[in-house]
Parts: sequence; structure tokens; C-alpha cells
Amino acid sequence: FVGPTAGFLVAFVASAAIAGLAVERGLARSLPLLFGAFLLAQAVVFVAGFLWLAYFAVLGSGAAGLGVARTWAVAIQPFLLGDLLKTAIAAGIVAAAARRG
Repeated sequence: FVGPTAGFLVAFVASAAIAGLAVERGLARSLPLLFGAFLLAQAVVFVAGFLWLAYFAVLGSGAAGLGVARTWAVAIQPFLLGDLLKTAIAAGIVAAAARRG
């Protein structure tokens, strides 16, 4: 569990809590606010995963962390656009469902 992806995995719990709290607090009535909350939830995953992988993860070589540039290049940057799109779709679906009651 404490491999290279541990930061991402642990952050998913916090991310789900943020997204769930946003919906429970009524942010689903406003697409821009909900999208912002979902972006915050996604940012938590990226930040925790980045920090863990860049500095703390013990790799197969025995090294600790990949370093900032390599982590950005292999674990963050390739996923930004897709995750932004998925976040927008999720916010749209949840907001539409909230309007339907």
C-alpha cells in the first residue's frame, strides 16, 4: 500500500469527502460552484500523489522519490487534460441530477 501510488490512493478518500460534502451542502444547484469544488477535490489527489511520488516513495531501485521534474512528466502532466474533462462531465451530470430532484 505504501508503494509509488500511495499518495494518490490516500488522497482519493479526502477527494471523495470534499466532493460529497460539496453536494450535501447544495453546491450541485450551481454548476460553476460544483465544478470548482470538484476541481479542488481533484487537486487534492494530484498534490498528495505528486508530493508522495516526488519525495517519499521508495522505488524499486531503493531511491526515495522520483524528483519534481520526473514526477510532473510521468504522473501529473499526462493526466491533467483528461481529468479536467472528466471533472467537468461529472459536475454536469451531478448538477443535472440535482435539478431533476
